[in-house]
Formats: sequence, C-alpha cells, structure tokens
Amino acid sequence: MQFSFLNRVGSALQQKHNPLPLAVDFLIRLITVVIATGFVYLWGYLPAQRNNTHSDVLLINASTIAAANAGKPFQMAHPEEEGRYLLFNEVAAGQYDAGLPILLAFTSIAGDALLGSDHNISNNTVYHLLFGLFVVTALLFAFPNIPLVLSIASIVALTFSMAALPFPYDGFAINYWGSNYAAILLGVWIATRFATSSLRKELPFLAGLGTLLSLTQFLRQESLFMSYAVFFCLFVATWTVALIFLLRHLRSLEHPWRLPIIQVAKRISLSVLILLFFLQLGPQLLTLAFAASWNRPFNESQATAHDNGHNLYLGLGYVLNPYNIAWRDNVSEAHLWLVDYGASISDGGNQRAMRGEWFRITLADPATLVRNLAAKFLVLQHLIMKISVVRWFLIPGIPLIMLAAIGLITRRPRLDTFLTWMGFVGLLMAGAATPMIIYPSYHFGYQGSLLATIFLFPTALWVLHRHLPETSLGLSVRQTQQTLRMTWVFILTQTLFLGALVILFVSVQEQRQQEELDHLLNQNPRDAIEEHGYRFGHFFNRMTKEQQQNIIEQLQLAEAVWLFDSAEDPVPYFRPILLVPSAQQVHLIVWLGDLHITPDPGLLPATAYFIRLCPDCTNYPLFIENSPYDFRDETIVRDVQGVHDNAWNDQYRMFSFAVSAEQPSPEAWGVGLQRLLYHERPSFHLILENVSSSISAYQATNPLP
Repeated sequence: MQFSFLNRVGSALQQKHNPLPLAVDFLIRLITVVIATGFVYLWGYLPAQRNNTHSDVLLINASTIAAANAGKPFQMAHPEEEGRYLLFNEVAAGQYDAGLPILLAFTSIAGDALLGSDHNISNNTVYHLLFGLFVVTALLFAFPNIPLVLSIASIVALTFSMAALPFPYDGFAINYWGSNYAAILLGVWIATRFATSSLRKELPFLAGLGTLLSLTQFLRQESLFMSYAVFFCLFVATWTVALIFLLRHLRSLEHPWRLPIIQVAKRISLSVLILLFFLQLGPQLLTLAFAASWNRPFNESQATAHDNGHNLYLGLGYVLNPYNIAWRDNVSEAHLWLVDYGASISDGGNQRAMRGEWFRITLADPATLVRNLAAKFLVLQHLIMKISVVRWFLIPGIPLIMLAAIGLITRRPRLDTFLTWMGFVGLLMAGAATPMIIYPSYHFGYQGSLLATIFLFPTALWVLHRHLPETSLGLSVRQTQQTLRMTWVFILTQTLFLGALVILFVSVQEQRQQEELDHLLNQNPRDAIEEHGYRFGHFFNRMTKEQQQNIIEQLQLAEAVWLFDSAEDPVPYFRPILLVPSAQQVHLIVWLGDLHITPDPGLLPATAYFIRLCPDCTNYPLFIENSPYDFRDETIVRDVQGVHDNAWNDQYRMFSFAVSAEQPSPEAWGVGLQRLLYHERPSFHLILENVSSSISAYQATNPLP
C-alpha cells in the first residue's frame, strides 16, 4: 500500500499510463519550484547579496539607482557631475545592455506607485530582481501543459545556471549571464515542441516564454542572435523533413497538407512567429515607456540596443590583420569616419557603417574571418575548460548524448526525435557562434547551450519515446525510415557542398586579393592612395618588407608628402617614415620593430600602444576619452590609432586618420607613440604615457587636396 503512491509517481513521470491526478501533479511541480527556489536563495542570492558580487562595470546600475531615487526613472546620474542626469539612450548613445537598469527603473516606478514617493531602491534591488526573475521563470517552467519530467528538468537546468556555476559565471555575477539564461529558455522551447499536442493550450506558456526572451535581448545583446538562429534552424529542419516526405509520397496521398507532419510543421512555424512577435514587441513597449517618462514623442525616444556592427568589426581584429583592427572600442571609433565620413553615433550610423565594413571585408577577404574563427575557437575551448563543472560534466557529456541520440534515431527512427536533435544542434552552434565571431570571453551563451543540452535533450527524448505513440508524427515506421534516410543524405550532401563552396570562395577571393595587390604595385602609389584612400593601407600592410620599401621610395619623391628625419625622443622599436594626405584623410607609414608585449588574458589581443597624430604640435593628451556618459560625436577621439599587439614584427605599416576638409593646412605634423597604463575610474578614460615623439621635417606645398 505504501508503495502505490510512488508507483503512480513513476507512471506520471513516464506520462504513459495512469497519470497522477491533477492535484498531485500540481503538487509535485510546486514542490520542485520550492526546492529550487530554496537552493538558489541559500546558495546564490544570499552569498551574492552579502558579498556584493555583481559586477557593475560601467556603473550603470549605480547611476540608475541614483537617478531613480531622485525621481528620474529611465535616466542615469552622471558619476562625475553631481546634478547632471542623462536619459537612458544618451548613455553610450543608447548602444549598451540596459536590461538591469530597465528593470530597476520599472521597480522604482512601481514602488513609488505602491509605497509612495519616499520609496527608494538600492544596490540590493539588483539581487532582488535577479532572484525574482528566477522565481518567475521557474513558475513558467512548471506550466501544467508541459510533461512533468520536462518541467522538472527545465527547473533543474535553470537552477544550475543561476546558482551552481562558479563565480563569475552564476546568475548574480554579471549581466553577461543574460545569454546563458536565453539559452536555457531556448532549450526549453526546443524540448517542448513535440512533447505537447496543442498550440492553443500552450499559448500562455509561449506568451510567457516570449516575454522573457524579449527581456534577454536587453540583458545581453547576443541573446537576440541566438534566438533568431535557433528559430531558423528548427523551422528549416522541420519544413525540410516535411517537404522531403511530400516529394517522396505526393502521388500516393489524397490530402497531403492535412498530414500530421505538415500540421506539426505549421505549429512550429506559428510558435516561431509568436516568439518573434514578442521579440519585436519588447523594444516598442520600451520606447513607449521612455516616451511617457520623458514626455517626448515616440519617434524621439528610441529604445536602447547594443547592436552588433561595432563588435562584429572589432571581432576581425583578434588575430593580426592588414586592416589595423584590434579589440579596443576606440579602434572602431577612430575608423568610423574613414569608412563613412560624417556618420553619427546618435542615430546608430556608426553601427550601420561598421557592420557594412565587416561584410565588405569578410566577402573580399574571407580568409581573415577564417583565421579569426580558428584562433578564437581554440581560445574558447581553453577558457571554457577552466570552469571545473564544464570540464568534468558538460563537455564530456555532450558528445555522449549526441552520439547516443544518433544511435536511438537509427535503431528506433522517429521524426520528432530527429528534429529535437536538430534543434539542440542548432542551439549548441548558436551558443558557440558569438564567442567565435565576436570575442572568446563572451562564452556565457555557450555555457547555457551546454547546460540546456545536458539536462533537457535526454529528457525530451525520454518523453518522446515513453509518452507518444510508436508512430512518428502520423507516419508509419517504413515511411519514417525512408524520410529520415533521405534527410540524412540531404544534410550530408548539403554540408559537403557548402564546405566545398566555402573553400572555393576563400581561394578565389585570395587570388583576387593577390591580383589587386599586384595591380597596385604597378601603379603610381601617390595616385593609388588618392584613389583608394584608407583601403590602400590594407594592401600596403599585406606587402612584403621589400615591396613596402619600394613603395616608400616612390612616395619620398612624390609631391604633397611629409617626411620624418628623426624623433625627438627615439625608441628602438618605432619610427615614423612619411605621411601622405588624401581627400579627408591622412595616411601615416611607420616602422614597427620587434617588441614583445606580455600577454594579459583579460585584454589581449588588443592594443597596448597608440599612435597619435597632431597638426603643428607634439603635445599629445595623456588620455583617450572613453566615458559612456560623455559618448557623443564631438567627444570621439579621431587623431589616435591603436597598434595591434602582434603587429610589432619588424615591418612597415600604414595607418589612416580621418581629417576635416575644413581643417587648415598645417606647417608640420607631429606623430607620437603612447603606451596604455590603465583605465581610470569613474571616468573610464584610457590613461597613457608618452613613449616617443616626432615632427615632420618637410612641408608639402599642397597638403590637403
């Protein structure tokens, strides 16, 4: 008698026969939520709050709290200027992850409405909000229409992500965790696609999931890319299988569009559309809240969004490249007006310009992208393996689960099993893509995709094989086998075809790059610089040292060129050679000697040295403005270029600077080399020291055409 309840619990977990009464099922879900909440409270929330572990890198949380307590929600107090408040979209031109500040502002508004205007928020509110986000998500995962075992697995995965990962990867440490959280949400969406029978019954669940996913794009911007990638993967996979079946059996079917597999494909499509609706709705509602709070028109209250053009461009600079790109915000800012003169950060013009330049470079020179991806993949594995739970639990488990799933699909073929497998493969690829395309340290989404796959994928397979009928999506075993066989062949051939196409494309573009370089070598270099502007430097930096010396010798005899004889305080590893003007640009050729820079895992590859260009002076500022609270077009420093840490290899190199056409012709140009010392707080300026200074010895007669 005493075992009958446990036996019924076991049957309920299998969801096959004799399920538990609804009350008992609800009780199990509730107990799971309570246990998980208690664990997160004791092992995550309390220690984080006690030790104040959350990293507020740009002081955006503290500034939001100060402004909210002054009665100015959706604004930030300037950390250096008392009494000055900035709107959310005025900080860093609105191009940052504002998820927590947004939640803090809404909390302040709600507190004032419920508790009176004397209500204040504090730094502890950050921890309250994160803990509350966990509780809300856990309750959503306990949604009764989700199979019980999947509900429990989802809550366990979320709990592990929130409190079981070591600092600084847990949910209370830094806003980067937002992409980890997004991966868990996406994993739950994939796991439940074929385990629920009615889209109408799960609409409340999808609405809640869509709302939380919409929030993640503000917590961490790469969450948006992950969502789109996973949606695309499962959508394409489902319709590919459905269309392959239709093509195979079209003649023998009377009403093909009424088949269960087509209905499932439609249901997947509708769920994708619902989630996309919420992803797009979030920024619109936030803009509406900004407009109401600031008393501004809707079209002047743009929601904050990190965007991706800036980071995509900098991501090409992880390895040494001919484009003078390195991982430092100021590098992209200094290059902006070279790419698109006059582009403004206030309307997102910088993001559009740098995104366009990223596409131009990757299409013209895909080998640079490939080298970056390969280097960052190796570093990503090194970084991820430093996390003990990842090294001993997640990484070994993933290949075992994936191979076991393939074996299961082969032995007991089911289309829903195969499509679930495809969904989690897409999630893993999306999680790994961001750190490989952008920067390896941004691997929180990758961690989340590993967690989701470990906890949710086996559970989803178990539910599919224990709960659903033996027939797969309404097809017979033979039809399933035939469809899967054709699908595997299609995937294999397409993978081989795309791989071959990529290799061919890289080879062709490399050949074109060499042909263009050969063409430039036969041109007058002064005319070529005038024609190509900063892009001439991209080819110059590809040349051999002998070819570079030949170009330099020709330029030294050309008109409108500044020459440098010697430095006022020379160093053995840096020497400016000459400077060439062109329309709204000047181009500096320097020699970079052998210099070993001690690697800093937190910064490299980056820029430990900067080159300054100063008309008629050698008095260089000892800092670079870098404050997000004073980030405007007029504060961007354009007379400085970062030197990639791996560029010190006894080569010449050309750097380009944007200059105004209205700038008067200088009598001389000063060139300085500066070394980065540290980031100043709270201004966030880069503090530098002078290393070398030179002044041009020859005045051109027509410096700026």
